Amino acid sequence: MTTQQETMVKTKLTIAAAAALAAASPAAASATTIIFSLTGDYSADWSFTDETMPESGSAQGFTFQRVEGTFPGTTLGDAYIDFFSADNGGGLSIFDADGPDLLATLIGPQLYKGAYPTPTWKEGTFSFTGDHGVGSYTLAVSVVPEAGTWLLMIAGMGMVGGAMRRRRMRTTVRDA
Repeated sequence: MTTQQETMVKTKLTIAAAAALAAASPAAASATTIIFSLTGDYSADWSFTDETMPESGSAQGFTFQRVEGTFPGTTLGDAYIDFFSADNGGGLSIFDADGPDLLATLIGPQLYKGAYPTPTWKEGTFSFTGDHGVGSYTLAVSVVPEAGTWLLMIAGMGMVGGAMRRRRMRTTVRDA
């Protein structure tokens, strides 16, 4: 087998190994954490993964129940959060999960694409007004890949970089 054929075989094996690694971790490659940080007349912070499904919904929006986070005014610290579609005025409402209290209603943009039950979150900073125009709020939404996704990406780049380096070294040796 010639040096060029050996290089091609090793490159194909490297690509096959990267593909096998990607196939072995499909959930890690797609899972992300969505982080919400609300400031203004009411402040709260919460997060969940994109694998978390709303408990109920319709074309008008959907509800996540028992969301854990920092929600001042809640009885036990978790909340029900309703996200509204643009047809329903956009925005969201936050309720105490263990009591009757409405903690905040924010009127503004729709925070997701798609529809119930599999929304895709919009990333960025959004401005809202309170119900009946009372209050001012800012919501920052960040979409962060999970550690497994980063590791998979770094491993793939390392394999490609290693294959390129081996190829360059062989070309340099042959030319010398």
